[in-house]
Amino acid sequence: MRNSIFLKPLIFTMLVMAGLFHLFSMRFTIAVPKQSVRCLHARFLLIDKWDTDVAIGDLVYFKFASNAGPLYEGAEVVKKVVAMGGQTIDFDEWHVVVDGVKAVELDMTQGLARTGQAISELNTHLTLNDGELFVMGETPLSYDSRYWGPIKQEKIMGTAYAIY
Repeated sequence: MRNSIFLKPLIFTMLVMAGLFHLFSMRFTIAVPKQSVRCLHARFLLIDKWDTDVAIGDLVYFKFASNAGPLYEGAEVVKKVVAMGGQTIDFDEWHVVVDGVKAVELDMTQGLARTGQAISELNTHLTLNDGELFVMGETPLSYDSRYWGPIKQEKIMGTAYAIY
């Protein structure tokens, strides 16, 4: 009889905890970048699958749309939004300029060597249409919009937050 006094609150607590965990996992995912060549400084990410309203500077989660370079169709990717619809992007091997203002300084010479591309093969001047995002990583080996162009905002599956 004495054990039942403690058993009922324990079962109730466990059910509440399981329910809270289920609610959390419906909205959030904890991700560990699998790439051997990291494009972000973060080691762990919290992805909010319900938040697809993004702004410049946000980390976004999406699935890659085609097979290109080191990425394959359906690869889960997290990148930082550098520019949005209506903005103009110009870049070279060392700088990304958005609307005439230097936005990012990120050397892409190693990435070009890794992909076997030359800067002359890339479209280094873009004007984004409404609903398009130009996304980048944070490290020199990032394979991002500089190589494969903008992504559609409708492809965003969530906003990511670096947690470590």
